[in-house]
Amino acid sequence: KKLKTPLYKLLGGKFRNKIPLTYVITNSYKPKILIEKAKRAVEKGYKVLKIKVGELTPNIDVERIRALRKELDKDIEIRIDANQAWSPSKAVQVMRKIERYEIQYLEQPVPAWDFDGLAYVRKKIDTPIMADESLFTLENAMMLIKKEAVDLFNTKILKGGLNSVKKMAAIAEASGIQCMVGGAWLSISAAAGLLFAASTKNVSYSSEFCGEMFYGDKDIVKERVKPQDGYVELIKKPGLGVELDKEKINKFKGTLKCRY
Repeated sequence: KKLKTPLYKLLGGKFRNKIPLTYVITNSYKPKILIEKAKRAVEKGYKVLKIKVGELTPNIDVERIRALRKELDKDIEIRIDANQAWSPSKAVQVMRKIERYEIQYLEQPVPAWDFDGLAYVRKKIDTPIMADESLFTLENAMMLIKKEAVDLFNTKILKGGLNSVKKMAAIAEASGIQCMVGGAWLSISAAAGLLFAASTKNVSYSSEFCGEMFYGDKDIVKERVKPQDGYVELIKKPGLGVELDKEKINKFKGTLKCRY
């Protein structure tokens, strides 16, 4: 802000003016509810949906994804996130049933520590694999690449801040790995995610840092980072481009808890 310069210019310049977004659907265990939420998201302009799996039995998850794909147009992408729920063998077993429904990628199917398990799953299925909980440090990034464990990185700003994720993205780019930007719970981190995505060449997959699924009435900026038609426009104001609301900060001080 002292330089009166948008942060994206200091992070490497501008590769894109608007960032495509993914709508994340959680707590939708019944196919009917899942489909209803998905259709509402599509009506708002979202072209990519992320569905949580692994909390229920594999057969239920397969049925949920089958029913969803049947109801959606072919141009709507579906990505799924298991949040470390499966063993490597279980992940392969489930995905061999789900892959037929054209899954964009599978995120973190096995426990975070199991890099060998990720590599095993990647070799056994056709769907690309993304690392999330397995990727928190630059050393993690190097090990995932060394073991040929993943196709994609989830680069969340919460993983060490902007400098750290820029380095992760650079390591990924050198290895032919594409990235997306994961969740943010306030407009401050959403703004940071937006500027990172705009200034990083290999953030080529739609991101998940913005939307009503993340932050609500406890946001602490005067003007939220808001999606429109499944995209969010690049912020060109100085710094992060958002202004803190001191009244809201005082009101919610001590009440905000990170769900990460």
